[in-house]
Amino acid sequence: MDGSEGAAITVTTTIYRGAVDWTGDNPFIYLKTDPSGDYSCLALHFRIAMSAYGTGQVMLVLEAPYRPLGHKARRLCLTNNEPLARYLVEEFVKHFGLFRPCAALLDEMPIVTGAQFASGTPESRSHRESANVAGTHCITMLWDELQPPFMAHVPAHASQTRVHEMFSVFRPAGRATIEVDAEVIPGAATERDFFGRRAQSAALAFSETWVHSISPTGGADATAAERVESVDPVLTGVPLVREVLPGLGKVVLHAGPSYVSVDHIPRPVLNSMCVASVFEGWAADFVDAEHQVLTGKIGTAAAQDHGLAVPLAGVLTASMAVLEISDVLEPERRVFAALNEGQNHATRLGRLDSWLPSHLRWLHETLPGALKSLCDPPLRLLPVIDAALREGDDCHARTVAGSTFLTEYWRSRGGRDASVRAFLEESPAFALSFWMGVAALGARAAIDVSGAHLVTHAGGNGHEFGIKISGRSSAWTRCAAPVPSGRIEPACEGATPVGALGDSAVIDFAGLGAQALRRAPLLRESLAAHLPKNILGRPGRVLSGVETDGPWRLRATNARRCVDAGTGPAVLIGMIDAAGSRGRIGGGVVDVPVSLFARALDNSGS
Repeated sequence: MDGSEGAAITVTTTIYRGAVDWTGDNPFIYLKTDPSGDYSCLALHFRIAMSAYGTGQVMLVLEAPYRPLGHKARRLCLTNNEPLARYLVEEFVKHFGLFRPCAALLDEMPIVTGAQFASGTPESRSHRESANVAGTHCITMLWDELQPPFMAHVPAHASQTRVHEMFSVFRPAGRATIEVDAEVIPGAATERDFFGRRAQSAALAFSETWVHSISPTGGADATAAERVESVDPVLTGVPLVREVLPGLGKVVLHAGPSYVSVDHIPRPVLNSMCVASVFEGWAADFVDAEHQVLTGKIGTAAAQDHGLAVPLAGVLTASMAVLEISDVLEPERRVFAALNEGQNHATRLGRLDSWLPSHLRWLHETLPGALKSLCDPPLRLLPVIDAALREGDDCHARTVAGSTFLTEYWRSRGGRDASVRAFLEESPAFALSFWMGVAALGARAAIDVSGAHLVTHAGGNGHEFGIKISGRSSAWTRCAAPVPSGRIEPACEGATPVGALGDSAVIDFAGLGAQALRRAPLLRESLAAHLPKNILGRPGRVLSGVETDGPWRLRATNARRCVDAGTGPAVLIGMIDAAGSRGRIGGGVVDVPVSLFARALDNSGS
């Protein structure tokens, strides 16, 4: 451009829609004692400016990286952010080419926290970085004879992880040194091919950014994702199930895929079916109800197959009320979610509770009328979710902020019934049913998009866990229900959790729950011992669309992205006593196996 008046300016702007997993600096030094042999020492320094695990620094050294675990060598990681260090090692270092054979060493490598980091005075031809933990360890990395910098962009198919695009400014060094605890590690940097040029195996790396690539799965996935993101859920009614499904008859609706045989019904779900049967007047008592269920006189069906959703061991029958969640833009698109039944007496707990039938009668006779004030005008639910996330809810395991808002909004709309007010104030999980309906509604928007790979149904029945995929939503793809990993409450010591239960898995599949733990630090800390190592990296790997810092919006789990990334979503879940006597025995997490998504794609011919 010459700056003259009227000169035409053409600007090309490229926006990368993938999630930025981290950005910062990542200088490295790789040494050899024998130029023709294997590398004898590998060292990395991550100086992270932004990530799902916050900021921080990590410096690691692997001496003799291809020798056995028992070999005497200096293998050490110093950091000021341990969760960040473990994330980087698990999700990135293990995928870097020279480190791939070192997985066992990396698993055993001590990670020492409390490190102080320092950079030497920048000079034109040399640079120094050090990490020090007072009284224990010190690592120093020195780059000499620095060369002119250059910019590199590596597309996902050629990057080390195969799922990220990588951007960085490299400045190779002619010589490099590594010291551990004031001892120089033997070896020297060696010349190698480096981004189409020859350079030594040591370089500074500035502004390195790893962007999780959106798989080029075609227009169908983009169309489906846009439909999901455009959904604007509102509460439009609280009908009875018989009004939603006329002629349902003596059928109990349960979570997850349908049972192939009544022999597969876990005890907690069977208990809830018995309670519901007594509530409906179909059986004289729990014994009679169980006999009728097991002999087929009372039928069973998957709630999601009929546009409904229930949590944990919960069930729905004709005389029960449900929340009607509709889409503002397409009012005919609706789903129905079971009412939260409170903390103490609830079918979701899977107990033979003699007080529960009378509580259900109060609940389903009283709440529909009381909640109508939330429907006129219809309550928009995405802003409530966004506010709850900002208050530390994940909207699955923790729903306190959302439930408090709904209670206060009910009061502001003229709610006066003392029994309803007491019930709402004692129900910190009341919002869960709303969020389950919101998530299910979003996923349903992708049902009829042929060729897309978004998950439209997800849930567990305690015996099996299942999913359905866009354009192929008539059949479930199933696997054995994973048993949740979590802390058993002290009062329930000795109890065993049943396999994954509940349609509330749709919440996590929509980007909440385990996919929103970045926003729920207290919950993340309480579950730390049971969470997958890479939990904060999951959303960018498995979900459609891109997370932003703006208002929360619906997303969906993409089965193709799960397979490409080698991981499924995690699901936060209540653990229910498999024996059906103690109800909820703790809270935990389920790591949905990636093999389930691979089989779903195989079944669809994708």
